[in-house]
Amino acid sequence: MPPPPRIPLESLNSESLDKDSRNAVSSQVIFTNNKNSNVKEQHSINEYTESQTKESSQSLQDKRENNHEKEEYITYNKLQDLAKELSSIYPCSIQVHIVDNKEFEGCTPFHQSFVPYYFLLFARFVPDCAEMILGLGADMLAQGDIREYFSIDLGENIMAAALDVTEWRGTHNYIVQPKANYSHLPPLVLDIKVYCNNGGCLINLKKWKEQNIEKQCLDITKHYELPIAEQDAMHFVLRDKTLIIEPTWNMLVACLVKPDIQYPNKDKVKNPKILHYAGRCIKPWGCAEYHNSKLENTMITNKTEQYVYDFYQNIWWEMALQTPVFDKELEILRYITLREKHLIAKINEALYHHNNRINTLHRRLQRILNPHKFLLDLWKKYKK
Repeated sequence: MPPPPRIPLESLNSESLDKDSRNAVSSQVIFTNNKNSNVKEQHSINEYTESQTKESSQSLQDKRENNHEKEEYITYNKLQDLAKELSSIYPCSIQVHIVDNKEFEGCTPFHQSFVPYYFLLFARFVPDCAEMILGLGADMLAQGDIREYFSIDLGENIMAAALDVTEWRGTHNYIVQPKANYSHLPPLVLDIKVYCNNGGCLINLKKWKEQNIEKQCLDITKHYELPIAEQDAMHFVLRDKTLIIEPTWNMLVACLVKPDIQYPNKDKVKNPKILHYAGRCIKPWGCAEYHNSKLENTMITNKTEQYVYDFYQNIWWEMALQTPVFDKELEILRYITLREKHLIAKINEALYHHNNRINTLHRRLQRILNPHKFLLDLWKKYKK
């Protein structure tokens, strides 16, 4: 009969142990408290324990992987159900493509992720019979028929896109330096006047493939330090081959919330066709980002801006909650988001009052510690 396994007591977690593991723990306590156990028996127990622990760890890992595969399977099936529902409105399909991050070795991660670079690979998955590709980011909301986008005449250009808000990056062109390993390459000049936001863009697929734009963009991402990942790369490769279109096709919501943000032709846009929740705009589903943005970027500074912000957040949620198949998940997310934002608002309000009290106490303390300065300030104020 094999000896019971020995499990390190410091690693015990009653919730994660199965029945056999708990029995093994009980047996271990008996054996370690037996003063008459000989060395050979204890050595045998330790060897058995190491083997059993490895098997248990592998079993837990296998369970996690199986659960992850089940979740992916369920999600994929729900996406296909969603495609069927949407096809009743307009024929469509939803495809999932797996991308290996090794494709982007040497690239600088954007917010610790390579996801933005995935867009550069789209031509690999689109059949050659397609002429045009419409790329829309996950944080965009179409408020009309997106088929209008395809009516844009690209002429000899490869891409059509709207200008980006450049004041967040400065008012002058700036230099992008090569990475240390490629110091022999010349620096690149980013032209602010024609810098586009590719969150929404129309692309001529044939010309993209013929001119090998994917490789050109990937080469730049691997050789240069790019602040905004693939968008910067596409700027350098396509800036002379891009048709600049009206912002109605890619309206940054932050520009609607903050009237002082300089954005070309934004006053001409009355009813944006596509909203883009990017830049300083808080994602409707993002709770932590809401907190950070409000503290660091001070996006919302008055009640009017708060009203406009809430208005566009609600537009997104009204549309999202109409999504078939995933409606329950979205309702739960909506509830969690509202609850957390409400909690954060309460915390911010409490911090505001707390800071005001600290400032008041600080002023009183200064009057006590430096009364002459206080009296002098009063005298100067009186003289004015």
